[in-house]
Amino acid sequence: MDKLIYELPAGLKASNLYKIFPPYREVAEGHGLMGVVLAREDGKLQCHICGQWFDKVSKHIGYHKITLQEYRRMFGLRQKDHLMSEKLRSRQRLNFHMDSECLIRARDNSRATHMKDKERMYAKKGLAVRQSKNGLAFLNEQGLCPDQINHRFDIVAAQLKNQPTLNDLRRLDSPVASKIVSEFGCFNQYIKYRGFKPNQLYSRKSDAEIIASLRNEFLKCGKINSKHLVNKCSYPTILKRFGSLKNACRAAGINPKTWTMIG
Repeated sequence: MDKLIYELPAGLKASNLYKIFPPYREVAEGHGLMGVVLAREDGKLQCHICGQWFDKVSKHIGYHKITLQEYRRMFGLRQKDHLMSEKLRSRQRLNFHMDSECLIRARDNSRATHMKDKERMYAKKGLAVRQSKNGLAFLNEQGLCPDQINHRFDIVAAQLKNQPTLNDLRRLDSPVASKIVSEFGCFNQYIKYRGFKPNQLYSRKSDAEIIASLRNEFLKCGKINSKHLVNKCSYPTILKRFGSLKNACRAAGINPKTWTMIG
């Protein structure tokens, strides 16, 4: 299993660090960290494939017989992540400013026009300018890659000093709650994936306890819907025991059509 670390290696920095939450995942077959371009004090960058250090990794990767886009995709890098040292980039900027034609072109072209030209250029090559919303680089930037989700879940657990429920997550870290539901289908599937025991609070309730809860909610609110069941009994449990919420209401002596007590 790939190793997770929570701090960058000593003496190194990330020239493109954009993960707002640790941990960082070491490259399984190669060097460095997924989604991170490591730089030494002299400014040279590390190649994820061979582990050597270069001023211009973008030029070096041709030696490994892969394209720049394949390299970015393999190691979770964004389109805008630089693969050359700050020294070379500073030199390029200096040359750019010394070129009067470039200055005129930069003033005349708006950012929107520049992006359209860039999109046309990449479309000819069959490449995408923007990152996929399911790509590792995009998820890293949002703090919602699989490792970051687990870490943020653990932070909420530490706050509560207990295993969080979905409602706890929605209250304390709603982006993680939404991502878990969209990725796993339901919260309990994520809990099983982590190796924890699902919350069995609802399923342990007897039919009589569920009926009593429904009656109390009816007397309190005048009707019953799935929102009233939160922290009382789960909707899947009601479906399993009674077949539908209407059947459960009838078992509790409530007419679900007129919202009156039966008899």
